[in-house]
Amino acid sequence: MNTTNRIQYLDSIRGLAALSVVIFHCISNHWGYRTDAKISFLLFNGSDAVSLFFVLSGLVLTLNINQSVGKEFRWMEYKNFILKRLFRIYPAYIICLLIYYIYTYANLSLTDFVINTLHNKYNFIQELVLIRENHNLYLPGWSLGIEAALSAFLPFLVLLFKYDKKLFAAFTVAAVLLNKHYISIFTLHFCLGIAIAFYYDKIVNFNFKESGWYKYRFLLYSSIFILYGFRHLLSLMENTDVYDELSKLFFLDEFMFTGIGAAGILVFVIQNKYVQAFLSARPLLFIGKISYSIYLTHWFFITVLLDNWNFFYPVFKNEFQLMLFYTISTLFATLLVSTIVYYAVEKPMILFAKNRFKAIN
Repeated sequence: MNTTNRIQYLDSIRGLAALSVVIFHCISNHWGYRTDAKISFLLFNGSDAVSLFFVLSGLVLTLNINQSVGKEFRWMEYKNFILKRLFRIYPAYIICLLIYYIYTYANLSLTDFVINTLHNKYNFIQELVLIRENHNLYLPGWSLGIEAALSAFLPFLVLLFKYDKKLFAAFTVAAVLLNKHYISIFTLHFCLGIAIAFYYDKIVNFNFKESGWYKYRFLLYSSIFILYGFRHLLSLMENTDVYDELSKLFFLDEFMFTGIGAAGILVFVIQNKYVQAFLSARPLLFIGKISYSIYLTHWFFITVLLDNWNFFYPVFKNEFQLMLFYTISTLFATLLVSTIVYYAVEKPMILFAKNRFKAIN
């Protein structure tokens, strides 16, 4: 299978993950406390879709680096790589942040708005440059800062994997142990993606049905499901004291489990041609294409509909009908505007960067 097709069906996974984020936020913002809502999060696991995003980034970026650069990765290639990542992440984000910022403070006079912005009263500058822990206004920004930082570090991890796998493994373990204070736990996710990329051909060609693992397939599938949904399974438990103590003792983080689960999902898809065929359906490929814009724009509609909650509430007979309206309306508006953002902002910036910085395809 060629790389283009491979990336296409992986993009469909990203698209489905982005849709799960939208549905999750629709449900959790008003019904998150309910048991039936928590159960639904095992299917629409938008809170942990970020794990899938990060492992996917590690995988796809590593594949691109290996195919475009080969063994040599000089300063020019690194510079072009970084610039392409910046053009991929920032332009659409800046546009969405500006629109959201203007909407949020639309009640201010123009003079007050300009003065408050110039004095950075609302930490707009910090959000604009994706400084960590400063995403109180536009929630999607929290993961983009991590994405940008780890993308800049990824080429060094790729070289480390190429030349010393043991040291790479040691660094990955250290990243997990030091995640509480020194290293982002999402470093693990990028490392998992890098490892999958290097073993991609072996994963594709591995005959799972003829292996000794096949008889344990249902245990493996269940383990992936449990790991990826770990956070929500914990939320369904009445008492988590044992886990809380273990997490303190062994520096555990829930994103560690979801990251391993996300890696398991990707390995399963890479192995399964039937799933790949399903993910290659045109509607899913299109959703994958606009997935970044979906992630960016959905928060605006989540907010707008919540701001007008009292207007819509009397129209419906019960909360379930209101939830369906809220979710469907958000999905429809998000898909529509995401398509516009993709073609008006994302795609032109991708093409510009591709033509301007040709070292990495």
